[in-house]
Amino acid sequence: MALIPNSEQAERGVRRWRPLLLWLLAVSLLLAGVCAIRPAYVAFKGWRTRALAAQAERLMGEGRWPQAAEKAQAAWLLKPTEPAALRALARTLTHNTNVTALQLWQQLSASGHASVQDRRAFVELAIRLGSPRLALGELRQLLADSPHEPAHLWLASQCFAALGDRAQTLHYATRARLHDPGNRQYQLFLASLRYDSSETDKRAEARNDVWSLANEDSQLGLEALGFLARRPDLSLEQRREILSRLEQHPLAGITHRLMILEQRMLLAPEQREAILNQAVNHYRTISDPAALNSFAVWLNQREEYERTLVALPFETALQRRELFLPHADALASLGRWEELGRILDGRRVPLETVFVEAFQARCATKTGNAPAAAAHWRRALLSAERKPEQLHWLARYAEKAEELARARKAWRMLIGCVTDARPAYQALLELTAKSGEATELADLLDEMSRRWPDDPALAWGQARLQQLQSQSRTGDAQTSDANNRSPARLTTGSPGPDK
Repeated sequence: MALIPNSEQAERGVRRWRPLLLWLLAVSLLLAGVCAIRPAYVAFKGWRTRALAAQAERLMGEGRWPQAAEKAQAAWLLKPTEPAALRALARTLTHNTNVTALQLWQQLSASGHASVQDRRAFVELAIRLGSPRLALGELRQLLADSPHEPAHLWLASQCFAALGDRAQTLHYATRARLHDPGNRQYQLFLASLRYDSSETDKRAEARNDVWSLANEDSQLGLEALGFLARRPDLSLEQRREILSRLEQHPLAGITHRLMILEQRMLLAPEQREAILNQAVNHYRTISDPAALNSFAVWLNQREEYERTLVALPFETALQRRELFLPHADALASLGRWEELGRILDGRRVPLETVFVEAFQARCATKTGNAPAAAAHWRRALLSAERKPEQLHWLARYAEKAEELARARKAWRMLIGCVTDARPAYQALLELTAKSGEATELADLLDEMSRRWPDDPALAWGQARLQQLQSQSRTGDAQTSDANNRSPARLTTGSPGPDK
């Protein structure tokens, strides 16, 4: 055998190995392609997400909010961690005052890509949704970053107004006005706070400011008129002036038309029945569902339930959710629970399942059918599962109905299905403080402290509860006033933003 193969042998060897070499080459190229495809796909997905978010922003700028919401949701579904997608979806949800937006704003803030405007939007929404305590952390940071920024000081005044802290509200409203003296919204708010000031000069200046603004044909003028219309101490001459201005104002809407009715009844109480009957005859024939809803709610607030049913009859109420709710509220307020129960059983009502089941549970309770009520509450909780908005509503409704165990269950379910569980925890804490045992409250505070170990308010709450428990055991609790004895005060006494 030759040690060196001849040309024929070499050619046979090449032919034998060629398929293997080609196969290895193909595999190498395939693997290289796969490795290249992944980064390319990720890059494309990010680009597509940002493009959809940009389209949503453009549509918002044009006032086309439903279309913007579709684009924003598509962007978020494509890449939920993309800051542009988070911002776009949060903005569209904020426009509709949707509680889910709070979680998105917080996620955006945690990503480090939130602008100052984004952070303000979160604070504003939290205040608007009735959760001012949720806004305090971000508000503190905004004030620390820019302590003299008028917009931040204004937000602080609104936050403390929602918390019922008049001293802090006045403090921040005064500073906002000081740093932006040309802002007339700040001027009106501060004037409304000082309208009854014990200091003569400040009171006179405030009243002059409010009445001057009330003479303007602007949105701010309407706000000033609304403030004055709600004053119980106006003279007849002043009230006639307010009525005249409201009737002539070019921007007056349904809210102000209802204010006009109120002023007319205050000026001529003997004509109340005629004024209300005329209004009912007018609104029952209009084709504006929003206006009809506002009028029906207004009647219910004044305990004019029979008139609500006349202005908003059953067949009309069945057309839309916002019309059915005040109709059902009127029936409930009149104690017509069996009638309302039959309507809800008819399956024609324009409501989601959670609302129908919760209302049926209430009807069953009021008619003495405890087993049916329990079954309806179970179905309500089941239908709201993994739906944050519905769970939030159900928890609040159960609280109002004094179904506290169901309310706690709803808050717990909400805690388990949201990214940011702090608002639900806070609501559960307040409910437990009002209705639970000290041991249950201590366990909840401990649970929250494990999740948020650096929160000074929770540490203060735990310390205060331990102090009260110790006082109770030693018989010294009598020295505490009623508010301090109340567990509801445990997490509401923590300091606000620095002055």
